[in-house]
Amino acid sequence: MGVPLELTGRERELAAVDSFLEKSATRLAVLSLTGPPGIGKTVVWREALRRAGLRDYLVLSARPSEAERHLSFAGLRDLVRPIGPEAFASLVAVQRHAIDVALLRAGADPHVFQQGAIPAALLSLVEWAAVDRPVIIGVDDAQWLDHETAEGLSYALRRLERLPVGVVVSVRRDEHRLPTFESAIAGDERQEVVLGPLSVAGLHEVLKRQLGQVLPRPVLVRIAKSCDGNPFYALEIGRELTRLGVPRPGEPLPVPPQLQTLVRSRMGRLPRRTREALLVAACLSQPTTLSVDAEALGPAEDAGIIRVEADGRVRFSHPLLAAAVQDSFSPWRRRSVHRQLAELDTDPEERARHAALAASGPDESVASALDAATSHAAARGATSTAIELSHRAIELTAPESHDARARRIISFTQHSVFGGGDVTEAKAALEHALAAADSELRAELRLWLAAVTRGEGQNQDGYRQLLTALQEAADPRLIARLHSQAMWMSEWDPVRGLEHCDAMLGLLDASLDAALYSAGILMQAYFRLLNGQGADDDAVERGRAMEEAAHVDPRERSPVPIIWPLLKDDFTLAVAEHTKHLRWARDVGDHALQMSMAFYLCYLELWRGEAGRAEEWASHLERFVEQCDVSFSWGDNLLPTVRALLDARAGRLEPAKAAAEEALAICARVGRAEEIPAREVLGFVALSSGDLAGVVHHLAVADEVLQELGQREPAQTRFHPDLIESLIGLGELSRAEELLGRFEERGRTFPRPWILATGARCRALLYAAEGDLDTSLSSVLEALRFHETLEMPFERGRTLLVCGQLLRRRKERRRARAVLEEAHSLFEQLGAPLWAERAAEELRRIPVRRTPEDLSATEDQVARLAAAGLTNRQIADRAFLSPKTVEGNLARVYMKLGIRSRAELGSAIAQRESLASR
Repeated sequence: MGVPLELTGRERELAAVDSFLEKSATRLAVLSLTGPPGIGKTVVWREALRRAGLRDYLVLSARPSEAERHLSFAGLRDLVRPIGPEAFASLVAVQRHAIDVALLRAGADPHVFQQGAIPAALLSLVEWAAVDRPVIIGVDDAQWLDHETAEGLSYALRRLERLPVGVVVSVRRDEHRLPTFESAIAGDERQEVVLGPLSVAGLHEVLKRQLGQVLPRPVLVRIAKSCDGNPFYALEIGRELTRLGVPRPGEPLPVPPQLQTLVRSRMGRLPRRTREALLVAACLSQPTTLSVDAEALGPAEDAGIIRVEADGRVRFSHPLLAAAVQDSFSPWRRRSVHRQLAELDTDPEERARHAALAASGPDESVASALDAATSHAAARGATSTAIELSHRAIELTAPESHDARARRIISFTQHSVFGGGDVTEAKAALEHALAAADSELRAELRLWLAAVTRGEGQNQDGYRQLLTALQEAADPRLIARLHSQAMWMSEWDPVRGLEHCDAMLGLLDASLDAALYSAGILMQAYFRLLNGQGADDDAVERGRAMEEAAHVDPRERSPVPIIWPLLKDDFTLAVAEHTKHLRWARDVGDHALQMSMAFYLCYLELWRGEAGRAEEWASHLERFVEQCDVSFSWGDNLLPTVRALLDARAGRLEPAKAAAEEALAICARVGRAEEIPAREVLGFVALSSGDLAGVVHHLAVADEVLQELGQREPAQTRFHPDLIESLIGLGELSRAEELLGRFEERGRTFPRPWILATGARCRALLYAAEGDLDTSLSSVLEALRFHETLEMPFERGRTLLVCGQLLRRRKERRRARAVLEEAHSLFEQLGAPLWAERAAEELRRIPVRRTPEDLSATEDQVARLAAAGLTNRQIADRAFLSPKTVEGNLARVYMKLGIRSRAELGSAIAQRESLASR
């Protein structure tokens, strides 16, 4: 049974549950789960009971309701239901009768019943049950437990400290934490966990799995804020969004109908002055008694709608109540209040927001105020607010103000791209604005349109926009920015990328724009490496230092320093760099970067032999893709590629092939270069299944595309050894020789452990195919030396496999067996069963021969003396044996060595010694 979906994001609480269960296995332990209604206490409580059941604990549970609070022993009846009749039979008479009366199984007898017998009976029952296995007592909504049952449990718990008994309760916590029965336990045996709001990621999982919805992240953030992370209210809002559709930026989220009804009912009983004060408070982001009539709020506080803090802050008892209060007034009245607040508020964002909410049509002065507020929000990192404000500014721009609208659309797009928003609307607005804007603005609109289409994976369309924009632009700074975007869109094409790098660097210097200039230096180093010009470490360090010195915004920094260690096979450093940038991406909400980092971390950990960690990163990638909600699947093609690789390595070839083909189909709509990662995985799937023709089919295409693009250095791809090995296996030796020659040349220009180790292995295979086993063995041993500095144990296993095959062909059986056993063990450790079976098959091909251990020490001594020409009497004297014992030993020697006479003994001993030396 899986964990319920509502437990998403509850890792801290579940860790407390597991710790509690461990303690309760040997002694009394108490866990209290507290929090406001709807926060998820019951779900965690149920999971605690489920986990206890899996551990074979006896679970006694009750779920009282508010209506049962005054119903005597209602909870007791539920708690003792799992206890068998033999336990009740073990009670002394007075206890048995008392509990039977309490459970309505017997009539009351005033001469027998004693008030203290029921708690004592409950204690006896728990003690009886705890003899055989630990007992868990679980009470959900313990504040509603009837008084009699609560007293009985308190009595029992104070006397169970040495028994394996656990108590887990959920308790509602509003302003104060109500006292409940488990409070009788000392603090060192009792842990209280307050359930806080779910994170945005947690709410995403709840909505996706419960309602089948994947909402844009900005909407998720608004839901989390409006419902205060409460999964119950988040689901209610999600259901309304399913019915009404996702609101546009700036529009309010729907209020669940039941909450509307509740608020209207309460509001109807309040004085008019109080209702007006509540509306003002609901329209403010941070209402205080300085901005709201404090005296008028009194009845609302009495009604539980708001509370006034000691410092004067006014808080609604739940964030959704503020929305429901606004919803209870007419749009005209709300606009009127916002108009008044716009004149009073001093914060630029709040003032602009109120003015926008008060506007009933286009208003340039309000739109300008929104522009300033957008910049203010962006400067303090409030990207979601910047997206909302810039969108509202577009709406309040007059239709005939084409240039103003275009600039605001650019602002909205910029914040949507950097803030991880849904850029679909921005793209449509950019395309519409192109027709009316002047030439310079048209070039900038195309710049952002290219950025959006790049995010969608439509690189060719975006690149064409940039080429057109370069013809329209006149400002050198804008032209440099266009070349910079073209540089990023040339990731797979180093020749084209270098042209744009050179053009951009020719228009700028570091003092004019440090971010652009340093990015150009770094990308230039990257493209030169791909183009076969070697690794310019000095340029990378210079670019990195320039970014640091200029305090370039991390969002604008080049990814080259992050991936540089990966390109140089320093995987430990690469993991550290990618992990650091993933943390930063999470902090700032850069979802595209999160996907990219998770993708590479999956590959890196798999290369390092950490399949479990790779699986974890694949799961992270899946969540990032779902939460990003972009129209193209830049992330959608990463995920099946990663899944295919993990499945293929684990021997799950059918799902691996299906996932890789899915990735290939997605990428084929974008361009041939983007197909390469999918074809690389398909090639490995084919290699794992022994389909050498399939390997060549996919990887030859990938190699052809790289050659067309001028990628002479296989820095981003690692498929060439698979292609070379398959060509050799198919007997296409001249073709393999040509490809291997190029590969080895790259190793001389940019030597690094992977290319040197796999190149030497491929050379060994080629020598072996030509019949030169001696040179082949020298090459494979050289490959193994390179593997000593390479963090790729799977590749080392493949080289060991080749080495074992060569040793077997050279009839060095003992060495072959040792090497193949090492390969087999390594593949098994790495979770690569198909490759482990290959090693096992090679082991089975080595014949089992008699070894020195087949003869006992005495037999060996007798055999050697006989082979030296001594008679049986001489052997007996020399070995201190009787002649009869010598005869018996010689008979056994003949049988074990498969000979019939003393004449054959000399050659048999010599052959045996030869075998022993191998």
